[in-house]
Amino acid sequence: MNDLDRLQLVARRARMVYRLRNGVQGGIRVAIAAASATFVVMLLSGLGFVPTYLWENVALAGGGAVLLAGLVAACRRIDDQVVIQRVDQDYGFGNALATTYEFVRDAASLTPMALAHVNQSLTRAEGLRFGRVVTTDLGAPARILGILCVCIVSLAVL
Repeated sequence: MNDLDRLQLVARRARMVYRLRNGVQGGIRVAIAAASATFVVMLLSGLGFVPTYLWENVALAGGGAVLLAGLVAACRRIDDQVVIQRVDQDYGFGNALATTYEFVRDAASLTPMALAHVNQSLTRAEGLRFGRVVTTDLGAPARILGILCVCIVSLAVL
């Protein structure tokens, strides 16, 4: 297995995780909008401005939109170079993999120092566990969604 194959294998493993993360983030963004709309319609329904059944329809449409947005975001293609740059950022490689990508594309003119850099960064990248990337940056949007869900449940109980 040559260095380019090794790098593409790392990129393929990381791409699956980043696509999953994109799907989760896309779903959360749309869920915030859907939960906000549901909350407003529930509030208006409770005040008697709109029919009661309308908030249920808005909630169902919002749920469908969340699923659709998550699927669309997860199915988008991510280029190898973008995946490698994200791995560099998320795992603290300091552009080592991006440099390796540039070296490997022109493998015929590698100096011994560049070859050592390629081997060292690929060995380090092959040992990575990509699963932790999915949940690391959901912070604020997930909290906002949680607060909106609590508001919706409290309105439904009233």
